[in-house]
Amino acid sequence: MRPLHDAVVAVVVAGLVVSAACSGDDGDAATAATSDATTIPADCTPSREATDGDLTLSYGSEERTYSLALPAGYDGGTALPLVFSLHGFASDKETMEAGTGLARAGAARGYIVATPDATGPVRQFNYFRAPDQADDFGFVHALLAELSDRLCVDEDRVFAAGHSAGSAFAAFLVCQEPYVFAAIAMVSATTPSGCPDGVTPAIVAVAGTADPQVPYAGGSVGGSAVGIPPAIETIEAYATRHACASGPASDQPATNVERITYSQCADGRTVVLYTVVGGGHEWAAGPEFSATDAILDFFDGPPAALQ
Repeated sequence: MRPLHDAVVAVVVAGLVVSAACSGDDGDAATAATSDATTIPADCTPSREATDGDLTLSYGSEERTYSLALPAGYDGGTALPLVFSLHGFASDKETMEAGTGLARAGAARGYIVATPDATGPVRQFNYFRAPDQADDFGFVHALLAELSDRLCVDEDRVFAAGHSAGSAFAAFLVCQEPYVFAAIAMVSATTPSGCPDGVTPAIVAVAGTADPQVPYAGGSVGGSAVGIPPAIETIEAYATRHACASGPASDQPATNVERITYSQCADGRTVVLYTVVGGGHEWAAGPEFSATDAILDFFDGPPAALQ
């Protein structure tokens, strides 16, 4: 997992998202998610055929690759939450899973987990819709439509989780119509919101105070001339934008981890930041604290965080 790409960092600094990546109507854009993850949509039938592992999807002129993890004993009869696991710059789906275990852990908890590959000579998601690069926003939404058609997906519990540049892409993705993501997890890159008014997905972020590439306290990224704001300021901005009525509440879930939580936000959402003291740019996976477990705990609930 490589450092956050400079082009993405420039967006983080400005707190902007290219309008093409986050266009849409204001007002009623956000739909409230329900806490009932077992509701069966009308088109879900028990024992629907399902295939996991390494798969492809034809999108545009390309065969796009992704991996799919399903819970053991999946029978297609119960609506399950879906997580998109998004890798960083110059990475791939195999490296993402090796460093996070998100697909394995998610499937064990009853999640469907899709881990797509970016494209290009150096794999990276096309955050800015450059016309000579892949339409990654369209691809992820097409993949969601494919999975929703083939599997029994709880459409109210669709999530995006990313590392580094994948974290930034996830933040852009939730601002993309039709605004289907209930929550986002950002690891090693707390990216400001570019969503239109009324789109307020629940937020969980994980950042290390010793990250040498995306500095926790703000400043130069990877020794470049590009700077970023402190992680805490970005999270505070989310809490302000989400009109959180409670917080920040602070606690220490592990010896080297501090957590701040804003609750009673717009649409019942919650905004959370885990600070890993001494943590670097890697996805936190130590014996005392696992970013994967923290993210899945957040996606699990409490229900008010996603309503």
